This record gives sequence, structure tokens and C-alpha cells, in this order.
Amino acid sequence: MPEEKKSSYFKERMDLLGVTQENNKIAIWKNNISPAGHEDVLTEVPIFRELPEGIEILVYTLERSTIRIEKNGSRMKKDFGIVRLEKPLVKPNGDTMKYRIPKGAGTHPFFPPGLIEKFENKTDIETLFLVEGYFKAWKAAMHGADIIGLSSITHMKDKDTGALHPDILKLMLTCNVKRMTWLTDGDALDITQKELTDALDLSKRPRQFFNSAMTFKTLLDDYEVEKWFTHIDTDSILERNPGMLREKVKGIDDLLITFKGKEKEIINEMKGISSPSIYFQKFNITYGTNKVYSHFHLRDVKEFYLFHVERRPELKNKEFIFNGTRYQYDEDKLECLVKIPADAKLYFRVADDYYKFVKLPNQYKQLELVFHGRKKTTITDDHGRKFTQHIPKYEAFCNVPSHNEFQQIIENCFNVYSPVDHLPDDEECFESDFPAIRSLLYHIFGEKSVSYTDTETKIKKEHSTVELAYDYLQLLYRKPEQKLPILCLVSRENNTGKTTFANFLRMMLGANVAIVGNADMVNDFNAHWATKSVVVCDETKIDKQIVLEKIKSLSTAKKVFMNAKNRAQVELDCFIKFVLLTNNEESFITASDDDIRYW
Repeated sequence: MPEEKKSSYFKERMDLLGVTQENNKIAIWKNNISPAGHEDVLTEVPIFRELPEGIEILVYTLERSTIRIEKNGSRMKKDFGIVRLEKPLVKPNGDTMKYRIPKGAGTHPFFPPGLIEKFENKTDIETLFLVEGYFKAWKAAMHGADIIGLSSITHMKDKDTGALHPDILKLMLTCNVKRMTWLTDGDALDITQKELTDALDLSKRPRQFFNSAMTFKTLLDDYEVEKWFTHIDTDSILERNPGMLREKVKGIDDLLITFKGKEKEIINEMKGISSPSIYFQKFNITYGTNKVYSHFHLRDVKEFYLFHVERRPELKNKEFIFNGTRYQYDEDKLECLVKIPADAKLYFRVADDYYKFVKLPNQYKQLELVFHGRKKTTITDDHGRKFTQHIPKYEAFCNVPSHNEFQQIIENCFNVYSPVDHLPDDEECFESDFPAIRSLLYHIFGEKSVSYTDTETKIKKEHSTVELAYDYLQLLYRKPEQKLPILCLVSRENNTGKTTFANFLRMMLGANVAIVGNADMVNDFNAHWATKSVVVCDETKIDKQIVLEKIKSLSTAKKVFMNAKNRAQVELDCFIKFVLLTNNEESFITASDDDIRYW
């Protein structure tokens, strides 16, 4: 008997959602070439399309236009869509990526076909829902809900203005929406196994959901609409259906699939505001979010613990973190006792000296985390005499650069290298993904051909200068411990991009780049640059031989002495790559033709 062919991921998901050939379509304006010339014609296209890696979901505007983006680094364009991956990707930090969203293309809501028709006909809408998830929006719309899908709970806003997404606003105003509702999943109150296992702050996830309700309300405060926050009431549903698994009623799509035949009842209850609810918890947040805050048990640590220990028995007798403070519940005193105050993590001690993490604004209006020395007496004045016993203590400093697998503490030593707040993307990258950076690099480095002989293979090779620049930047990020030539950007003209390139390096590597001058290089105190990955010397001329010798020496040195005012000198590993910026084309440095330390 022949083996039955396994159903594809696409077919399984479509069957579950009730997607058919008849309803999997939207009429979109397409440019048609005819003998009469070019004309736009309404053409039916599929909303969901099968791909080898998953399911592509087409995204379009309220005006029935696709959103055109560049395709794979070429000048050709393709329609914007997101892909639900059959096999989600796991990022280096442990997060799971279920969806692939085109880079740099902005954020776009998903409007089920029924909403497009109501927009065109200017049909009044009583309640308009927002939900995280395109599949959820499609499934709920299929059963009569007026609902918009978002790719993330943070994508209600326009990324440029910070206001409500203009397409959502346009629909809301055109269709005279009376009530706006932010609908979230049934696990909004939950803490995850990962948070328990990794001893993470248990209040973080519930707070994110509460903050999303706050953001939703704030974005709509200038408009005459009711504002509601709703989540699926998983506890109530499971109480009525013993033995049912929580994941079966997590999202609105799950709920409608699990209770097939009751779709109308569920959608009617979702829309209603007065009738008792079986499937949903609802809050009118038009005039405030206090009830939602209490609902998430964020007001009091004891209340939070008692609520969650009932749902997560493994939390019992364990230390846990709430709002940054570590607690343990005392069964005798019936209260949560402080084990480590939240503010203790702002401090650390290395050998005999205390330090505090401080957030400093930089020229890009971003906050950078740095540490400054603090006296023990100052700390006890601020927090009390017993506070220092909670401050983590380390034996020494170390300097271990890494951008993908950064560790702050290594063998009980404090790593002075700074973590960066961005991680590499798993997708293939094309020049069209970073047009501004590409333009800067081509402008500065050009496309001059460079010939050289590979030291290992002895084969003669040829590359353009901009290709070498890409390699240089890649090595800075991927192998920050590797020594590189002293990069010299020389031009007698101003406004040629030299300083812009330095600022770009600063944005790329954050606090691991220092921009200094001649005076800094001469000064004995070097703590602000000695441990950096890149040191940019922005001067018209390096006019002291001692400075030049120091730069040449440190560019190949394995160790550097870090000198901080009123602190003991510390020897650390040295990974400095120097970048020299100057307008002096004739004599900014003295170097022989054989000196390979300069580029």
C-alpha cells in the first residue's frame, strides 16, 4: 500500500484557518500594459502564498495598492509581505523569530478584505479591533469582526512620527469608529518557563502587556472614541472545559478553531460591552488604566506572588525578581522579604573600589551605559549602611571584546568592554538594505582597484577599496580582538565625510569607540579610551612625535596600562584600532614606504 503523502505546513495552516481558494484573494491595483498603453487594473491575487520556508502573507494599503520594496539587492521591486516560518529561527540571545519581515521597509498593518470594502464605502464601524498577528486578524474577520492585524505590539505607531499609524487613523476617521479595542492573547497574565528557569524579572512580561494598553490609550487620547483593553479569559474557559490545554485557547484564532460552531457567539461576545463574558476580560480604559494595572497584579509584590504561585507551583519557596528587586516569600511572616534591592545592580566593587552604572546622553540623544567611581560613604548615605552587602564584588578588571556573545563577568572579573544593543540578522544582506551607509562608504573609500598577493596561497588577488572597507567593518564587528592597520582618512577639504564616518563607527560599536584629540593622547590619564575597540584621533595634524610613536606602538601592542585619576594603574589586554582624521595631506604623519601599519 503506497505511503500517504504528508500534508504541507501551508495546507495544514490554511485548513485550520478555513482559508480556501475562494476567500484567499484580494483585488489589487496592478499596472497593465496594453496596446492602448499603461493602465491600472484591479487584479485578484492571493493573500497567503506557499513558500519553501513557510507562508508569505501579502500586505497592502487601504487603497488596494501593494507596498513595493527592493528585491534582494537589485533594482527590481517586489511586493511587501511577511513570512510565517515553518521552522522558527532561534537568535543568539535565545529569542525565537517566527516571522521574517523585510528590513528597512517600515511597519504596515494588515487589513482583511472586508475592512477594505468598508473603507471604500465609508461604512460606519461600531468597534474596531487591533490584534497582534495577521492570521488572528484574518480568522476573526472571517467570522464578522472588524479587525486590524499588527506585526508586533509595538507597531501601533508610525516609526517616524511616533503617532498612531496613519493607515489605522485613516480607517478610524473614514468609518466613524465609535470604539477602539486592543485585543491580546490569553497568556497576557502569564509568566513563562524561560523566565522561571533563567531567573528573569517576572514582572517584565505582564508589564509589557500593560504598557501596550497604556500606549494604545495615549495614541487615541486626542480622538473622540471609546478605548478598551481586552484579553482572552483563558482561566474562565479552562474552568468550563476541564482537561483542555491552554494553548488551544491562547489567541483569537485558536479560540475560534477550538470552538468550531460557536464562532458567532464568540465574536458577538467580543464586540459586546455590557453582557457577562465567558471568553474575554474587558476593561474600558477611556479615562484611565488603573483597573488594568491592578488586573496584572503589578501594584504589590505579595499580591503578584500569591497570584502566580497558584498558577506556577514551582515558584513556591524560590527566590524571584519583581521590578528589579529579588524577593523570597516567608511562609511564617506571610510576606515577601527583600533579598537583593533593585538598586544594588546599579553598583559593583572591583578589589577595593566601588563603581556605579550611569546612563549618559550622547550626541545622538541616545543613552549610553557607563560606570563612574563612587565612595562607600556616598553609597551608604544614599541607601543605608547594610546596602553595600548586596553589591556584587569582583577580583579585578578584564578587557574581553565580543559583540555577539558578550559576557560582563568572566571568572569573577568585571569586563570593561561595553555590550552593543544590536545583534546580526540571520537573513542575507544586500546593499539596498543600507543605502545611507553604502553611499557613505563609496564616497569615502571609492572603487579604486587594489592588487595584492595572498600570504597563504601566494595567489595574486584584486579588490576594490570599498570592498576592503566592508571587510574592515566586518572584522571590527565579528572579530574585535583582531589587530588592523591604522586607518588614515586624509583630505584637505572640509565636509568630505571623515567625521561622519567616525560618528558611524560610534553608532555601530557604541561606547567601544572613543573620539579623541592630540591632547588626549598626550595626557597620562587614558581610562576613557585605553580599553576601546576603536580610537578615532580627529586632528588636523599629529604634531608631537611622542603621540605618533604611542599610536604606532599601541596599534600592535598586546597590553595597555589603564590610568584613571585617583585610581591604581591597571594592565589590560589591548585591542585598539586607530583611525586618524586630518585635513593635512602633506605632513600629518611621518611614515616610510615599507611601513605596513597604515592604510
